[in-house]
Amino acid sequence: MTGLYLDTSALAKRYLNEPFSEQFEAFIREEPTAAISRLSVVEFRCLFARRRRAGEITKAIEPRVYASFEKDVGAGFLQVYPVADEHLIAYPRHSLPTVGHRRQNHGGCGKGRRLRRRAFLLDRRLRH
Repeated sequence: MTGLYLDTSALAKRYLNEPFSEQFEAFIREEPTAAISRLSVVEFRCLFARRRRAGEITKAIEPRVYASFEKDVGAGFLQVYPVADEHLIAYPRHSLPTVGHRRQNHGGCGKGRRLRRRAFLLDRRLRH
């Protein structure tokens, strides 16, 4: 599995124009691949529908952006991993790592280190 996991909020920064999208794009361009869960794919579709209903994106833009996402999956940049029920039970939504975190511990302190540890544990569970 890759060392970078992206949740739905990170996917939104990559494919939609959001605050810090440019910085995130510069960061992710340095990565050969990134992991996402099957749940993130579903959540990403829901995010589009929610943004469309809120008037933040148009109906014409939605399929083009999603096609770009599918292209990244098809090219192997985004590697989709299944999520089993026990993964969801072991890691309730509020405790999952947010945005993208490397599995390796590169120092740091506080919350960042804890989130990297959670991402590492989630990575281990996804492999089994």
